Amino acid sequence: MEKKYHKICFLYNPSAGRGGSVRKLERIKQLANTIWSDPHFKKTENGEDLKKFVREQAGHYDILVACGGDGTVNLVINELSEQERKGLTFGLIPLGSGNDFANAIGMPDDIDAVMDILKHDKRRATDLIRFRGDIDRWCANTLGFGLDGWANFYASDIKWLRGQFVYIYGVLKAVWKFRGTEVNIQADDRKISRKLLMITICNGREEGGGFKVAPEADNTDGWIDLLLIDKMSIPRILWYLPKFIFQPGKKLKGVERLKCKKLRLVANSTVAVHCDGESLGTDIRTLSAEIKPGLLNMIVP
Repeated sequence: MEKKYHKICFLYNPSAGRGGSVRKLERIKQLANTIWSDPHFKKTENGEDLKKFVREQAGHYDILVACGGDGTVNLVINELSEQERKGLTFGLIPLGSGNDFANAIGMPDDIDAVMDILKHDKRRATDLIRFRGDIDRWCANTLGFGLDGWANFYASDIKWLRGQFVYIYGVLKAVWKFRGTEVNIQADDRKISRKLLMITICNGREEGGGFKVAPEADNTDGWIDLLLIDKMSIPRILWYLPKFIFQPGKKLKGVERLKCKKLRLVANSTVAVHCDGESLGTDIRTLSAEIKPGLLNMIVP
């Protein structure tokens, strides 16, 4: 079989997926060496190591493949320059504890299947979300303000759970700590002002390992899907929680979904915020977000 001559680099961390990815990485290397003539592999020890490599070396490659979860994707897209986002092809092998962005683009869990997708190199222009305010970053999947930000914050130190179970733990702790805040929102030409428990700015459909916060979202349609959840009782929150997994399309009292191109929100008190499953802090009040269509050139099924 004739090998491909793309300059391709696989970024990986042996501790990805909470340490469960070592065996999969060996299979990735084995298959990569049968597909590409000279694949490169960059082992990163931590987030700072990964960011430094992307800043300094990403421009030397045609294809950059992140082996990891949503946090790895977020780190990479935030370190790519504007020129690299437009000119570099980005691939993803889902090895994280949360793989919601991988699910959004249709990447399977099976390593052999993913490598076959990368080999066929079908590309699709994928949207990103640019947000500024108290913090300035890019988002690939979801940006959570309020309850899901606090859930992520509380779950971040839990190493003995994975996927949805980590998020459920975080939510159960967050509902006792956070009861909502008054928020003023300008979403395109619509103004919203009320007490909200949770605001999720979505490019993808899921967060937290499979909670469908925006079941109709499409990260190639040029729209933000916005989820708003009003202040409600703890029993109702716990009643709603499984519905975001098993009945995502059901209309729920106090839950609103809408689409917009850009938005600005200002809260009366500081809250926790996460971006692609990574905590951004607990002292954020002001954010502006805008969809940036087709900015990431992704390899997809």
